[in-house]
Formats: sequence, structure tokens, C-alpha cells
Amino acid sequence: MNRLEQKLNELHSANRKALVVFITAGFPDMETTLATMEALEKAGVDVIEIGVPFSDPIADGPVIQASSDAALKAGVTLESIFALMRRARQKVRIPVLLMSYCNPLFAGGFGQTAKKARASGVDGFIIPDLIPEEGKEIKAACDKNNLSLIYLAAPNTPAGRLASIGRQSGGFVYVVSLTGVTGKRKALPQDTKEFLLRTKKEIHRPRFLGFGISNAEQAGRLRQYVDGIIVGSAFIELLKTAKTPRARAAKAARFASSLRRSIDMEEHNARTSKHR
Repeated sequence: MNRLEQKLNELHSANRKALVVFITAGFPDMETTLATMEALEKAGVDVIEIGVPFSDPIADGPVIQASSDAALKAGVTLESIFALMRRARQKVRIPVLLMSYCNPLFAGGFGQTAKKARASGVDGFIIPDLIPEEGKEIKAACDKNNLSLIYLAAPNTPAGRLASIGRQSGGFVYVVSLTGVTGKRKALPQDTKEFLLRTKKEIHRPRFLGFGISNAEQAGRLRQYVDGIIVGSAFIELLKTAKTPRARAAKAARFASSLRRSIDMEEHNARTSKHR
């Protein structure tokens, strides 16, 4: 098992929900990314997603697009992300996934990319523009290097296809809360609950919910329908509001702690109600 699979087993055994945080590599600089990864682990985050900057991020909203553009202009590359990971693994023990579009991963040949990813301490990939029918070669390279390949499921995904995605996704399924791009939302679509109940029926592996979740109240309310909560854009916005890597990391850690408390409080309430 890789670190992701071990973490999922730990969460299942403890009957706990996962907290996953997305940050863009190199935004606003690499030292901030490194400091934030270390701070997030201490704050109780279970999995970190590192966004690989790309010029045409079709699934990302304005906040993550802007962070990706800034990172690219600062010279962030896949190779520099692997170098960052090697530094991070001196302290960071939780699973780290790269969220990337196909192009950066294929530029140097995916076999080599997977090999370098594993050597640097990456545990898997989330690739928004990859579908299972086109992922067999990538899946084989991931399996060879003990990496998880996570697929996404959206509200307009048919029931039969949800089941297929569940069978082929590694570790967990990334459940997208809405038919749109990433970004903070004051409220998610009214049919989100119905969609999540449908995914529970069709997908027989952990389901982590992302896109649009922006605060602790939303995370606490939605966690009962899924196995994990993913938050991204809200963290990217936080990282813009402090002047030093340490200060940015501290802000991210405080927000992560509030999300963790909200998720855990809901779990505590559920256990208390059960034993009354």
C-alpha cells in the first residue's frame, strides 16, 4: 500500500471523515508551499493536493486560474515540484497527490513522470481531463510505481458510469459537487444531497467531495453524505493575505483547524446521538 491507501484504511478504522486541502505549487512562492504543507499536516489535514500550474486549466475557477498563472510566470515546472516534494518529505508524512491536466504529465513521457513522482514522494494523480477509457496506459504506469490514479465524477454522470468510475478509480473517487469550475460558493445546488446519495449507492469506495466548499459550516453540513471534504480556492485566497511564507502557512493552518473541528464535531454529535 502507498501512503494514500494507508491513510484511507486508518480513516475507515477510526470512522473518521477525511479533510483534503488543495494548494497551487509555487503560489505565491515555493517557500510558502513548503511551509503550508508542513502547517496543514499539523492542523489535522489528511491529504494534500498540489496543483501543477497549467496555462489552460479547464476545470479551475478564477482564483485557482490566477494562482496557476502567477506560478507559471514565476517559473514553476513539474521538475521544480518534484524537487519541492523531496524537500517536503523530510517532514511531511501525510499523502500528497498531484492534481494536473494531461499535458504537463505527458510532456516528458508519462512513464518517466510516474517514476519521478514516486521517487520524489508523490502518492498519486488527479487528472481532471482524463477519462477511464483513455487512462489504461497511465493506470499501468501508476500501478508500476505504486501510485493512485483518481478519477472524477460529476452530477451529470449516469448511474452506470458512476459505478464504472468507482471500480477504476484508485484510493477514492473525487466527487464534483456541481457542473462548473472550482471556486468558493455561498451555497451549493439544491440537488447536491440527491446526487451524493446516488453516488453512495453506485460507488463502493471512499467518495471525497470537492468544488465550491468554502467554509467550516458547509464542510460540517456536507460531511455526513461523503467520506471526505476537499477545499481549495478558499485556501488560495488566504495565501494572498499575508506577507511572509510563515504567516501565510499560519493562516492556512488556522482555517484548516476550523474545518477539522467542524467535521469532527459533526462526527461527535452523530456518535452521541447514537448512544442516547
